[in-house]
Amino acid sequence: MRFLVAFLLLVSLLLLHAKVVYTAPINNKRDQFNGFFSGRITFFHPASEGGAWGACGPHENDHSRIVALNLKQYGNEDARSKWCNKKVLIMHKGKEVEATISDACPGCADESLDATPYIFSQLGVLKTGVLKVKWCVLGTRGCKSKKKKSLHHNKKDKKKDD
Repeated sequence: MRFLVAFLLLVSLLLLHAKVVYTAPINNKRDQFNGFFSGRITFFHPASEGGAWGACGPHENDHSRIVALNLKQYGNEDARSKWCNKKVLIMHKGKEVEATISDACPGCADESLDATPYIFSQLGVLKTGVLKVKWCVLGTRGCKSKKKKSLHHNKKDKKKDD
């Protein structure tokens, strides 16, 4: 009888452990790109602060439409991240801008971004230095630009182009 109780206890523990081991990856596999993130955005000059080449590879300058992602989300800054080349929508007080993740920001707080002056200036004044933002990965649930994209220039722009 003792053997049977010990055996059933052992089998129960093994099954419980197997269930935990089996389900843990599913629970931890939350899609890291879904959802809205809240953090801060700062700006940097790629050529003089970190180098003109981002951790994801492409050449960067002050006018590039790119951001650097905080290190916690980016991962190993010496490797190419799953976040590389993800298009993000960044929002601040009714303004929004799209950018591409192309670098890592070791000094950025969780869920925060470091942008080129071009991207930052689309959201606020450069001399402010830091803004609170919400951002998301374009194409994920609920993340889409409110701006209407036009394939045609309006008349005012047409005159400037002529």
